[in-house]
Amino acid sequence: MYFLSRAVSLFCGKRIPVGDYPEMIRRQSRPVILDVRSADEFNEGHVRGALHIPDYKIAEEIESKVPDKKTPVYIYCYSGARAGSAARQMRHLGYEEVHNMGGIMYAGFTEAFPLEK
Repeated sequence: MYFLSRAVSLFCGKRIPVGDYPEMIRRQSRPVILDVRSADEFNEGHVRGALHIPDYKIAEEIESKVPDKKTPVYIYCYSGARAGSAARQMRHLGYEEVHNMGGIMYAGFTEAFPLEK
């Protein structure tokens, strides 16, 4: 598990401990939590209030669903890889505050963000 976590960190950028995100999100005025997994994965369980856009549709859908590019966006997937890709796409589109929270597979994620169906 350590090597997978390290590889994802190198590929997806600096990692903030998942336990720090709830407080970061609470301090924001209108944050968006974005789930970039498949529809089937999303329907199996997702963070309450999460916006769902599969990673392969980010470029075509994000601007209509999150038009203000200053909106803080917190992205997650299963392992963090798709979230990292989505974050890079969003930064390329001009979004200013994009955070890759990693994936639900990591210890502590579902404690910090219980999943619901």
